[in-house]
Amino acid sequence: AHGPQPAIHVVGVPGAGKTRLLAELRAALDGVTWAVGRADEADSVHDHGILGDLVRDLCGIEHDDTPEQRHARVDRLKVLGLAAHEVRTLGETIGLAYPIAPVEREGRARSIDVMVAIRKAVLALAHDRPVVVVLEDLHFADDASLQILPLLLRGLHHRRVLCITSRRAGAMVPMPPGRLMVLPPLDVEATGKALASGVRARAAVASVARWAHEETGGVPEWIELLTRLAPPAAIEITDGEVTSARFEPELDRAARQRVAAWLDPLRRIERQVLLLVAICPLPVPSTVVLGAVEEEGSGAERALHRLIARGWVADPHGAATSGV
Repeated sequence: AHGPQPAIHVVGVPGAGKTRLLAELRAALDGVTWAVGRADEADSVHDHGILGDLVRDLCGIEHDDTPEQRHARVDRLKVLGLAAHEVRTLGETIGLAYPIAPVEREGRARSIDVMVAIRKAVLALAHDRPVVVVLEDLHFADDASLQILPLLLRGLHHRRVLCITSRRAGAMVPMPPGRLMVLPPLDVEATGKALASGVRARAAVASVARWAHEETGGVPEWIELLTRLAPPAAIEITDGEVTSARFEPELDRAARQRVAAWLDPLRRIERQVLLLVAICPLPVPSTVVLGAVEEEGSGAERALHRLIARGWVADPHGAATSGV
């Protein structure tokens, strides 16, 4: 690059292909150091969860590493010029324990120390080769990480560093300055092409493309799932063209396990709201949903807002509709 590059923010609905796009970019770039941090909804209540994941990747820490191995890998950050207290700060973000209590720096938040240490490590790596810093799934990121994200990206504004973030469309997270790349759902024609490719056909007739688009909303991941769940005799192909493909998809075990994993972190009230939205004719006013589940202290409105932020429910013009 000839100058500092602005951050790139990839935005799309669940299944739009954000992760796949980043994976293909990584495969296409040679001679580049990648540092990836991914937010996990289960860790959203813990400070600096996504930044801790970035630190794990920077240090090459594996899930089955022992505490001693993790300490040794984090300690190697000293070769990048980090001071002992900075190495300790980053070690603590991934849960490492130290025998001596940390010395708090008066008037300076711990988040700033985390940000400064990460920035120092990344810029040191950039001296040898370009670095791509990726922060995925910001819609699940914890508040402490989101608060310092603009400062971190600004500090990494360097000609040999490229920062990329990803988040779901509609997620209520701050958008730092940078270039916005929106991945919209596929249109009917593109959906037909994706369906045909999934069943090794050349094309799909217009009626099949429209049906597939209605079933999947044009989301690439769901198109792929639709082709995988198709019974052998449900799709007719003539001269390389899909001429018929109407069936009721039934989730296989892998798909059911994936959905179960998505549902597992939801609170009881969130499941109630999601169920009501899913079974009601669409669109259904949000007031109807809230009125149906609202009890003293139930927090149905907050639950609905959380589901909207996660992309499980869409709320166009005040009318909640299923977005699963």
